[in-house]
Amino acid sequence: QGRDEGDEQVIVIADVSGKGMAASLLAASFDALLMGPIEVGHPPDLLCARVSRRLFMKTPPERYVTAIIMALDPGSGRLSYTNAGHNPGLLVRADGSVQRLEANGLPLGLFPVVEYDKVDITLGPGDLVMLYTDGITEAANPKAGSAGSGGKKAIPRTARAAPRSDALSARRRGKRAPAAAYASPPM
Repeated sequence: QGRDEGDEQVIVIADVSGKGMAASLLAASFDALLMGPIEVGHPPDLLCARVSRRLFMKTPPERYVTAIIMALDPGSGRLSYTNAGHNPGLLVRADGSVQRLEANGLPLGLFPVVEYDKVDITLGPGDLVMLYTDGITEAANPKAGSAGSGGKKAIPRTARAAPRSDALSARRRGKRAPAAAYASPPM
């Protein structure tokens, strides 16, 4: 999602509690609650605080959302993020080193008022940010049971070798990037 002004892009990955229709409705509410604050330019920590408060007011106590919300300035490589109880993202640097983007806040919607922290990092040429839900850690692997943490460690190496298109560049030109730009590499 782009901001109303500038080139900054907001990247969100989330997972809702539960299954079925209730989870689908929670996901739709989460998406709707994010749109306004994203467009006006709130940073990730404030986005999380506002959405969490509104989810708390609108949903039963057993419903919550985990999410990583990022704001990326593609020109400078500046990336700000808040991780609200979600699986850690992975930052794979061009030199092959991997940094975990750990949770620095509670899941959204659990409490009426929660303060979130924002982390600022700078991406360099060739750096890769990988985000995933628990589906990747629970995925069946015919050779080894489930992907778990061992399979997760192999994913950055595979992704580093996979060709990528410039999805943000396509968005700036007003075009939709090909689906392959967002697809994860074969495992």
